Amino acid sequence: MISVWLRVIRVRFLLASVIAVSVGLALNWSQNGSVDILDIVLTFAGVLALHASVDLLNDFWDFKRGIDTKTTRTKMSGGTGVLPEGLLKPSTVYRAGVAFLIIGSLIGSYFVITNGILIAIILGFAILSIYFYSTKIVFWDLLFCQFIFILPKLSILAWVNFLSP
Repeated sequence: MISVWLRVIRVRFLLASVIAVSVGLALNWSQNGSVDILDIVLTFAGVLALHASVDLLNDFWDFKRGIDTKTTRTKMSGGTGVLPEGLLKPSTVYRAGVAFLIIGSLIGSYFVITNGILIAIILGFAILSIYFYSTKIVFWDLLFCQFIFILPKLSILAWVNFLSP
C-alpha cells in the first residue's frame, strides 16, 4: 500500500522541490553564514507537502475528466495509473491532496507570521496555483508556463531574501 501512495504522490518528482529549496538554503547560508534548523525542516516539509498536494489533486482531476483513460502513459505523462487501475478510491486521493495542501499552508503560515506580508503573497499564489492547477490553470497555457518557471524561483527568492536570520 505504501508503494501505491508513493506512486500517486510521484515521489521521484519531489526531487525538483528538494533542489529548489536546497539552492535557496545554500544561497542564504552563503550570504548570511547561518541558517536556522527549524526553518530548514519546516521549509522542506511545507514545500514537499505542497508539491505532493498538486500531484494528488492533478491525478484526481485528470481521472475525473477521463484524461487518464484516454492518454497513453509514459514516464513523464498520462498520470500515475493508480486511479484507473482502482488501487485507490478517487475520494481518498482528493482528501489526501487537500490534507497536504492544508499542511503546507499551515507551515507556510508560520513563515508569514515570522517573516511578513511578502511570504503571504508567495504562499497565496502557491495555494491558488496548486488548487486550481488541474481545474482551471491547466487550460490557460501562458499562466501554466509562468507557474512552471516562477514557482521554483519564488522558493529560492524567499530563502535568500526573506528567511535570512
